[in-house]
Amino acid sequence: MIDFKHFISKENKLWRLENLYFIINKDGQKVNFKLNRAQRHFYDNYLKDNPFHRHIILKSRQLGFTTFIILYILDEIIFSPNKEGLAIAHTKLDASEIFNRKVRYALRNLPSEIEEILEIDQSRAGRVQFAFPDQSVSALSVANSGRSASNHFLHISEFAKLCKTYPERAREVITGTIPSLSFDSFAFIESTAEGQGGEFHEMFMSSWKKRDRITPTSSKVEWLPHFYNWTWDDQEMSKITDNIPLDKMDECEIDWKEYKEENGLTDQQITYYYLRWLQLNKDVDKLHQEYPTNVFEAFIGSGSNYFSSRKTAEFFDKCDNNYKRYDFINGEFIEDNTGPLYIYEEPLPGKKYVIGGDVAEGIMDKDNSTAVVLGYDKAIKAIYQGTIEPDEYSKMINALGRRYNSALLAVEFNKDGNWVNTDLQINGYPNIYQRTSVDDITKQVSKSFGWLTTKKSRDHALGEAKKHFNSTDSINCRPLLEEISTFVRNKRGKPEAMSGKHDDLVMAWCIGIAILQGKQDQKVEAKIPTWADLVFNA
Repeated sequence: MIDFKHFISKENKLWRLENLYFIINKDGQKVNFKLNRAQRHFYDNYLKDNPFHRHIILKSRQLGFTTFIILYILDEIIFSPNKEGLAIAHTKLDASEIFNRKVRYALRNLPSEIEEILEIDQSRAGRVQFAFPDQSVSALSVANSGRSASNHFLHISEFAKLCKTYPERAREVITGTIPSLSFDSFAFIESTAEGQGGEFHEMFMSSWKKRDRITPTSSKVEWLPHFYNWTWDDQEMSKITDNIPLDKMDECEIDWKEYKEENGLTDQQITYYYLRWLQLNKDVDKLHQEYPTNVFEAFIGSGSNYFSSRKTAEFFDKCDNNYKRYDFINGEFIEDNTGPLYIYEEPLPGKKYVIGGDVAEGIMDKDNSTAVVLGYDKAIKAIYQGTIEPDEYSKMINALGRRYNSALLAVEFNKDGNWVNTDLQINGYPNIYQRTSVDDITKQVSKSFGWLTTKKSRDHALGEAKKHFNSTDSINCRPLLEEISTFVRNKRGKPEAMSGKHDDLVMAWCIGIAILQGKQDQKVEAKIPTWADLVFNA
């Protein structure tokens, strides 16, 4: 007979998980549950010795976290009297599937000696109850909605899908179930992504930004974020025996060679990833959602990142948030910790600067008017990002340029930018970017103020910015990186902000970088224009 007390000891948790419980594996076989590499990493680092209490897990498909967490909690319930566990799935069908194929299956195959000690009651749908010899009781329930009763263990599976499909039930979990947890409770939220927006995205990203500061003690109330991508799937990866050459892969929004190099993938891994894309009917959006390579890619929603999402994530981690914020009021910059101007480095005497600018209409909830101040080292010194009328923007960027040693102003000429460039000339700004054009017939050269965005100049600026992005070690500007993380190639291959996001700061930065890279026409110092100049350039 099994010594029940022997198994209750904490040291035997891993042994119990890998010896007492049976599962049906990916190939439909009955096998003893064994932790895979991702599960073992999670267990050893966050649950074993000095456990964290609240976990939010963003994951690729088929890593088995639902199975692992269910068995982890089931084991705690079986060997810990007077404990209550709850598992929430996003649909009734999934809840039934988890209960029958994971909980009941494991119980049905327990050693008979345990069943002789515990009285197991499965008479209620979606709930199993254990009565101990001392008359104490523990139970595990699996449902598709939250309950406000106190739970010692909570597991929420595919929470992003619950948030997207059933927002009211998701809100019930957030406002009712989670707040009922005690400090000593353990909670696990795990899900693949469902695009940006929604409670799962907000909860995960807010935790991800401060993940290095979360301790076992603070995790009693804070969520510790985890990310496990598809490269952890050793079992499926091992089935790739013949690699597909990169030049034999079908074209799509993803440049397979570039993607392999950017993410440091092996030939086997890029073949696996390519086959997953084929399996998903060549749907890149679905590929990113179900098999993300990094955190930002998981939430991208549509398209494929134009800038390396791996490097974007690295740059985010390096941001030191060492800046001061200002607002522009009555012609002056006034320090304001919520202002639209971020200054990372004040101007240095004798140094030259370039400012790329993108003008919007100044309508709330629409595009922002932006400006990016760059040193000749291409590092960001300041940014402006706010909703402002074009006439006020002209005053602001005039003052910002003068603050940075009469920086070269390269404001986009299109739409309201025409008016802004003209206003800068009228008000005597001494250093405005000029573009050169040559008449195809007369070959006459003319110069005009402002950056004119055409398909050719846009592609050029984006290309130069990408070169810089790939070669630099850091970009210490979180607002710009946030736009970069959602700047994608759409279905037609055009780089742009994904639906519902902005790229105004990206474009202002690209203009500045393109000029500094020296690939555009060389700047010409502007003089205070005459009336004839304004008529000629209009």
